[in-house]
Amino acid sequence: MATPQERPRHFSMLRDLQLADFFTLANAACGMGSVFFAMYYVAEPMLTYFYIAAALAPAAFIFDVLDGRIARWRHAHSALGRELDSLSDIISFGVGPAKYFEGTPIPTSVVLTGILAWCAAAGRIGDALPAGAWLIGPGTFHPMALLFVLSGSFMISKTLRIPKF
Repeated sequence: MATPQERPRHFSMLRDLQLADFFTLANAACGMGSVFFAMYYVAEPMLTYFYIAAALAPAAFIFDVLDGRIARWRHAHSALGRELDSLSDIISFGVGPAKYFEGTPIPTSVVLTGILAWCAAAGRIGDALPAGAWLIGPGTFHPMALLFVLSGSFMISKTLRIPKF
């Protein structure tokens, strides 16, 4: 039988699971449920799906508050719980509420990465970038940087409406 020092690290993380961590998992479950019911609503616009998705957000908040209070009350927390809490909050309060948004979605920035990869493959990097490089005072300006400004502007645009899939 392996000694505690020889056991894989994930076993000790599971062994250290605390009561507060179960509330953190409930927060994450509410967030994921909210995302799924929002997707159901998009696929089949039944108000019940929307209401369930909306109701899961305050439920996630309650679990988020409770996990912190329980951890402080019991003076016990785990490494897994700390990391899981951050992930749960991103899901419940970042992804879940984004059932509708304006502008282009963040993943469209992969187009910029593709353009830069194409430039690199063609040997057009540095001063050889399309549109070149301009010396402005003590610095160099690459006009291609304006693509990032344009992309960011499209992401926050209230007039540009891109269908979300």
